[in-house]
Amino acid sequence: MDDILDSVKDKYPDSPVLVTFYDKSTKSKINDEMKTAMLRLWDDKVISLFLAQEDEPELAKTFNAAAKSPSAVLFVDGDIVHTFEKARNAIVVIAEVRNRLRELGKCKPLSAEAAAIDFSEESGFGKTIMYELKNEDETTFKDDKDYKGRAGSGSM
Repeated sequence: MDDILDSVKDKYPDSPVLVTFYDKSTKSKINDEMKTAMLRLWDDKVISLFLAQEDEPELAKTFNAAAKSPSAVLFVDGDIVHTFEKARNAIVVIAEVRNRLRELGKCKPLSAEAAAIDFSEESGFGKTIMYELKNEDETTFKDDKDYKGRAGSGSM
């Protein structure tokens, strides 16, 4: 693994490396999701490598990635900083990697403007906010035989 990481480091210095171990039998199931994750993580300069567990059995065992597919190991500056297994959804992979990189200062922080909403009781938001789905004719779903429920929140 050191050879692989060194060659990546030579070509892409300061880039985190995400090594994903997969079982060949699950490759078709995870292929699109892993490509999506790889492309999105490229924005954060993450280099993604994919290794078949069957092709690299000793390496997979070394990183405890032989039994569960896919399993991933995130390296920063040659050190393991995060591992996860069975993450088949691109959003989960992206979120976990970016979260860990943010903790290490290796990824842009999240930024968002604060919403200017008054949550005081005087504004009407302080007690309870309920949302109710309605049909096109403005009747609530409670009156409909297919009504499933309501969503809402309450103050503490």
